[in-house]
Amino acid sequence: MSRLIAWMASNPVAANLLMAVLIVGGLSSMMDMKQEVFPEFEPDAVQVTVSYPGASPEDVEQGVLLAIEDALSGLENVEEITARASEGSGTVTVELQEGADISKAIDDARSAVATIASFPDDAETPEVSQPTRRRDVLTVMVSGEQDLRNLHTLALDLKDRITASPDASVVEISGAPDRVLDIQVSHETLRALDLTLSDLAAQVAAASVQRGAGTVRTHQGDLTVRVDDRKQSERAFADIPIVTGSRGDTVRLGDLATLDGGYEDSDRSAWFDGQPAIQVGVYRVGDETPAAVSAAARDAVASVRAQLPPGVRLTVLNDASEILEARLDLLLDNALVGLVLVLGILALFLDLRTAAWVSMGIPTSFIGAFLFLPALGVSINMISLFAFLVVLGLVVDDAIVVGEQVFHEREQGREGTEAAVAGATRMIGPVVVAVLTTVFAFAPIQGIPGHFGKIFGVFPVIIVVVLALSTVESFFILPAHLGHPRPSRLGAFTEPLRARFSSALARFVSGPYRRTVETLVAHRPMAYAGAFVMFAWSVGAVVGGHVPIRFFPDIAGDRVTATVQLPPGTPDAQVLAVREALEDAAGEAVAALGIADAVAGVRSATADGDSGSEEITVDLQLHAEDPG
Repeated sequence: MSRLIAWMASNPVAANLLMAVLIVGGLSSMMDMKQEVFPEFEPDAVQVTVSYPGASPEDVEQGVLLAIEDALSGLENVEEITARASEGSGTVTVELQEGADISKAIDDARSAVATIASFPDDAETPEVSQPTRRRDVLTVMVSGEQDLRNLHTLALDLKDRITASPDASVVEISGAPDRVLDIQVSHETLRALDLTLSDLAAQVAAASVQRGAGTVRTHQGDLTVRVDDRKQSERAFADIPIVTGSRGDTVRLGDLATLDGGYEDSDRSAWFDGQPAIQVGVYRVGDETPAAVSAAARDAVASVRAQLPPGVRLTVLNDASEILEARLDLLLDNALVGLVLVLGILALFLDLRTAAWVSMGIPTSFIGAFLFLPALGVSINMISLFAFLVVLGLVVDDAIVVGEQVFHEREQGREGTEAAVAGATRMIGPVVVAVLTTVFAFAPIQGIPGHFGKIFGVFPVIIVVVLALSTVESFFILPAHLGHPRPSRLGAFTEPLRARFSSALARFVSGPYRRTVETLVAHRPMAYAGAFVMFAWSVGAVVGGHVPIRFFPDIAGDRVTATVQLPPGTPDAQVLAVREALEDAAGEAVAALGIADAVAGVRSATADGDSGSEEITVDLQLHAEDPG
């Protein structure tokens, strides 16, 4: 290794080229690197979903879910089976043990479900897959004293504008009852066309269908096929052909019936600041980045706002991209502060040129790491950025040790490349041992099982990559820069200050520090006792609860949620009274705390189904969106 250090120190062009590759390559890779708020991973689970149109949750449970649970109970490596029934559909999720073969589990589950012969006739073919996760990016509340249909139309317009962008693809509208279409036709018209009401209903249902069509096996995995020919508007339903004559003339649904769109009678509804509202949720999937999805959504919001009718507003809530941006800003700020501190402190005890090149170890190691992290499955997220913050205090140590030793060699009379090579070679052992001890300290994190292991497994990966690059920079790049000194005009101004600090440090080392060390060496039992007391004090503080232990720290959130569960069948008037009481309580709390300027709004909703659940959410945001 010493020969390679000597060769790199004697060939500064090679050292500069290596540094350029790390910096330029890292910056290029960073631009294309996947971004997400939290690490994304597929759960070790198999999910079976069955659509049962028109069935109540009880019917879904009795007719579908119990049979599926019984069929899946014999699968291998099953950790837990959970089922969820809702109106018109049901889902059974099988959580597998760590390390289970997901592909085999899916095939076994598909075979087990295929043997069930007791499904109701109206139940669709079960879909068996590995559950996927989508990530919330932001929520847009469309609110105002308007008819629900008008708000829904604005929400649909906003959805279309967002999905028209190549940066966002998944948008869902919630907070409103399901839309229904009332089709009215006279008996005389049906008799004239020799049709019955059942015939007409069957033709309408056949022309607007969504159902599973099986699975196609490919070399890249199984693909689920669905037939989706749902009609989305009254005009689309009106164009459905009902009767076709022998001469090609066609009678369509709109020619014989009156179509009136509306909403089903449901308890599901939403409000924002006491006004009717529709919620538009924007999600991130695949390689989409939170920042790009947020930008696309906000651009769409701005374009829709320009055409809003009076009394309607759009409010952006819970933008997850701001969390990621804040963590990235924190990392950059800390890196900049660390760079300035290292440069300033080293300039006081070493020469300015040595301090500057030692400080370059921070950006070189950090930026260069992005050249390798994508290949290791690491993305830019809250956890990986936190890992960078942790390693920030460790990465520059290697360069400081090598740089200080090179400076010491120059003070001993060696010059140029000879001093750089001697200083770097002498520090090989200490630096490598220091790096390995740090790596060994973080390596056990890689062995954490389950979800936590998948989330925090990036810690040792990032630390190993950054420390490895820091070591490479210290031994193969830094000596080339320190071995070819050049006069610095700025150094002439800093040299007198550095000389005074060096003199003061020398007096401290030869005076108080030396006397303290000599005293401790001469009285070893006292030194051992003092160390033991400090160790016992530290252990006692943790065991006694004076230093609390939490896996995650308690961090104040930006949402306060109050939920009231009402019994099934609660009258609408009582549900409304409870909602208004919760809203009033939220308003009183905001007024009492004096945080009205920080509150983006009070969002409330009734849950779907018969539970009568009422939920109030108060969103506290430092940068509340202008409701404009």
